[in-house]
Amino acid sequence: QRRVHGESALLLSAINWAWHCFLDPDVTNVYASSITIFEGAANTNILNEDYHVVHHQYPGAHWTQHPRLFEKHRDEYVANQATIFRGTHAMEIFFLAILKKYDVFADKFVDLSGKLTRKEVVQLVTTRLRTCSW
Repeated sequence: QRRVHGESALLLSAINWAWHCFLDPDVTNVYASSITIFEGAANTNILNEDYHVVHHQYPGAHWTQHPRLFEKHRDEYVANQATIFRGTHAMEIFFLAILKKYDVFADKFVDLSGKLTRKEVVQLVTTRLRTCSW
């Protein structure tokens, strides 16, 4: 039983780190300090957790309000080059980050401004990950 608790703690730690592993060098940029996932797997988007920035902006908001609150701040997400990915989940984010799969991140990155080149997206992802851990 002790092993199960250890494995559970490791799993939850990996998931938590994945939600917060991207940090902008400007530490006040809340739109980069945790991720947002569009079209993530339904079985991993528990309580709209894929709107993770909203979860931090409005910790008391009911989870059903998260999509509306995201839309309310959409312009700020664009202005701050929010860390948004499409079609992924926290465990994949974890493994892509520790394996330094920046090109895969670039494939999944959502640039709401539509202005970033692929090279700029790779650089943005790399910089934000390095700010966090290496």
